[in-house]
Amino acid sequence: MGWVAEWATGPVGGGFAGTVGAVDGGGHGAPVNAVAVVLVGGRPMAATSGQDGRVRWWDAADGRPLGAFETGRYTTLATAVVAGRPVVLTVGDYDPRFVRDPETGACLWHLPVDDAVSVAVHDLGGRPVAVTGHEDGGTRLWDLADRCATGPVLTGHDHGVRAVAVAVVDGRPLAATSSGMDVDQSWDLDVLVHDLTDGRLLARLPAAPTSAVNALALAAVRGRAVAATGDWAGTIRLWDVTAGTGLVPAPAPHRGMFGALAAGEWAGRPVLASGGDDGTVRLTDLTTRSPLGPDLRLPGRAAALALLPEGRLLAAVDRELVLLAHRPGV
Repeated sequence: MGWVAEWATGPVGGGFAGTVGAVDGGGHGAPVNAVAVVLVGGRPMAATSGQDGRVRWWDAADGRPLGAFETGRYTTLATAVVAGRPVVLTVGDYDPRFVRDPETGACLWHLPVDDAVSVAVHDLGGRPVAVTGHEDGGTRLWDLADRCATGPVLTGHDHGVRAVAVAVVDGRPLAATSSGMDVDQSWDLDVLVHDLTDGRLLARLPAAPTSAVNALALAAVRGRAVAATGDWAGTIRLWDVTAGTGLVPAPAPHRGMFGALAAGEWAGRPVLASGGDDGTVRLTDLTTRSPLGPDLRLPGRAAALALLPEGRLLAAVDRELVLLAHRPGV
């Protein structure tokens, strides 16, 4: 299997076979922090946030820029469809503006608290629920349709919850959370997994003793919850959540400080995408825990990743975006 770049916002896509070329619209004026995608009428749309303090809204099918608005420099985001309307969720910088119009940034709903620093969305039965991690160590749930808090506040972390990943496994929504942020921190290294239906703590996954987890992904694999953790040393670990034990083999580490993780499903197969500071991107089949071909090498750090249907991967490389297609025989 190989990779084809379908579009890119700059010269980053030029080294791949079949590249359509850079699209008109450019990337961010500073490195990209986060990428989130959502299907709107079957068409993929994407939101990105950068250290230039801007969120941009894209048509991910062809790379057309559709809107942009100002936020803080370190905004984290998620995307959802609420009552048939796409929205962007933004958190960070003690800004309570939460649900926004993706093209203009107009605030549709403020959070009643302003210390959210991480966010993810799950959809159960057509009802989108946001999961936010907070500086006080709590994790909160929000019904996006009714614009209200839902469920208990989840606890267990001693410091701010900097990473959240969600998945629906066997009909139940789960959330994995981590407060790992600093490369030399020595506290609160564990990853917690909660059942969002009733707030039960399902697992406490111990991190490596010398490095904090800063990237998370959660997936359903043959009806069981599998968590992926990436730490500041570049190590990736896979976990059986129910058993609370590590799975082997685990993906090979990335060199340097860690970049991003994203889990999804391609052709009925659960896959994990990982990217590192060394400019590599790796795909792992979570059923067999084996790599899906050789590493992809990018011309810069893979800071954020998002899996799209039909074997596509949206990658943030420094200030640019590139949409890559994973295809056999290329």
